[in-house]
Amino acid sequence: MDEAMKYFIALLIDVMVLLSFVLGELYDSSAFMGVGYFWGWLVGVIGVLGFISPSVRQKAESTYEHQPLLFRIYDVVTDLAFIMFAAYQGWFVLATVYTLHSMMKAQHKQKMEKLCRE
Repeated sequence: MDEAMKYFIALLIDVMVLLSFVLGELYDSSAFMGVGYFWGWLVGVIGVLGFISPSVRQKAESTYEHQPLLFRIYDVVTDLAFIMFAAYQGWFVLATVYTLHSMMKAQHKQKMEKLCRE
């Protein structure tokens, strides 16, 4: 897959989740809010389970490719924004799961970027 397309897909998903939250707030629609809520649970649970599993972690380490610093910063900022929004909405368990996922992902990326430099 082309490098730019990989980041485009990630940006597109973030925009769709943001749009669902904005429309949910504007129109007081739980259906729109549910899109982002579902996405948060999906990414959070799969991420935590993936980082717990040694075989998944090993596969992720062997296939990791360097990411530009700008995209890693963007990734952390969007994760923090999602966590804050989830907590604001009263979705405390989701915010906790997504926080665990974000911390594990950041640690993994830091480790892999350090190995890429060596």
